[in-house]
Amino acid sequence: MHSNSHLKQFINHPEQLVRFGMYDYFTDFRNADTEIRQELIKRLAETNGRQERLRIIRCLGQNTPDAEVFAALARLLPGDRRVYQAISDCVDEMPLDFLKELTADKLQFLVSEKHNSGFSPQEYLDIKKKLSETATQDLWNLVWEYSEECRENDDSFSEDKIEKTIRELCSRPDFPLDDYRAVWLKDYDKEYDGYDDVILCMMAGELLDDEAIDSLLRFITDYDPLTYVGGQAQKTIDCYDSAAVPRRVESIYFSCPDEVRMGLAFALTNNSSAEAGELLLRLLDSEQDLAVKTVFACSLADRFCSEALERQVAMLPDGYDRMFDELEPKLYVSHLVNGIEHQDMSKWLRLGKETLAKIASFDEDTQQQPILLREPNIKENTVPAIVSAQSKTGRNEPCPCGSGKKYKKCCGK
Repeated sequence: MHSNSHLKQFINHPEQLVRFGMYDYFTDFRNADTEIRQELIKRLAETNGRQERLRIIRCLGQNTPDAEVFAALARLLPGDRRVYQAISDCVDEMPLDFLKELTADKLQFLVSEKHNSGFSPQEYLDIKKKLSETATQDLWNLVWEYSEECRENDDSFSEDKIEKTIRELCSRPDFPLDDYRAVWLKDYDKEYDGYDDVILCMMAGELLDDEAIDSLLRFITDYDPLTYVGGQAQKTIDCYDSAAVPRRVESIYFSCPDEVRMGLAFALTNNSSAEAGELLLRLLDSEQDLAVKTVFACSLADRFCSEALERQVAMLPDGYDRMFDELEPKLYVSHLVNGIEHQDMSKWLRLGKETLAKIASFDEDTQQQPILLREPNIKENTVPAIVSAQSKTGRNEPCPCGSGKKYKKCCGK
């Protein structure tokens, strides 16, 4: 993969398609250093375009946002509601002292957009403060009590309800690692009807625990991605940059049926390790399924892999799975980043501009989803539940979050 110092120049490229390619790169691989973050903050202040702002906000939120980032986001408030929605994704990571400095109306809107709740700003701050002051062992007990409660009341599990507690628990230096390992030793087969396995996946994503990789991949291969555990395992493995992931994927890939290989392919797409890139290249040559091959080709283009360019271009005449993504605009950016000319670059650029125009049009025409507010119900040592009203988005439609990606490659993963 290219160095950040090389990629920095393209953040301010005159072509929007190229800038968006940079934002997506640093969003997917979460590798923006301080210098890149400062460049993104500068760009955020200079642009008035909604789509560009949304992509930059999402990128900053994926790259360990700090006080400087939070301050830059706060300067955008009040503003476009879609901008509010994008900033609200960072609200749980914002420190208490920073949140207290926001005006009540700004905080209220951010909390409502993030949690679709009826909490007042003070109630939200109290919940956040309560979690930070709760003893680690008590947080641990709360998590498993919630899991058992959901097991007794089937279909009551909510990832949103427990994620803040898990995030706080896993950030503690005295996290009970031995107890966590012991829970993993249970036999979570297809007959298991509880939620411990889902919670373990969520914890593994916070800890980036290499010892959990085999179990995560087993959940991906054994369960439909629409199930709680299958979906959470996929979401978790997407967070890993460990070279252990491609090594484990390669060891099982060719023994899996086509419908399972897609999940394993997605396990590699956001992994920035050199081993992941090398495996993607090998699989691009050997994979026969067109949809999975398209995933590999697009992922290599997203990481600006020069070694894949000829093979990717060779896929264009015979077609690829356009239901997944468009390869030509990615190839334009990848050729540009690598300093390589191609006779069809102007055509690829035109296709990319047309796609961005469609995304912008969809964004303007999309009706905002309603938010159901409810009376707060704060119990001692618990995190309030979420009430959400969200219509079904097609997997090949632009993601409603405003990222510009298709739903299945973004929030629909």
